[in-house]
Amino acid sequence: MPHAIAVIPTDLQRSRLGLPSRIGQALGGCTVLEHVLRRVAQVKAVGAIVLVHPADQDVSALVGECKLAKPVHTLANAKDFFDVYEALRTAARKWAMTSWRG
Repeated sequence: MPHAIAVIPTDLQRSRLGLPSRIGQALGGCTVLEHVLRRVAQVKAVGAIVLVHPADQDVSALVGECKLAKPVHTLANAKDFFDVYEALRTAARKWAMTSWRG
């Protein structure tokens, strides 16, 4: 029985490193986001997937025709999408670009 909800932060404009986002780019005929959703949907403990995104963006178009066994919901975040520590995490991760494991 599924007990978890997968929450995926989704920003169409910038990545978690502050670089341009690539989640909408095609990779093997699907968007990067579709590939992520398919992988997450394979986790037995996950009962639903929630894409949290900035309020001024619509990520549902990126899901496209992706047929998943788990429901995918979107949640627009009306406040700032990043927290006060985001700049610190971004700076720390940029120093380790060749060795960071995500």
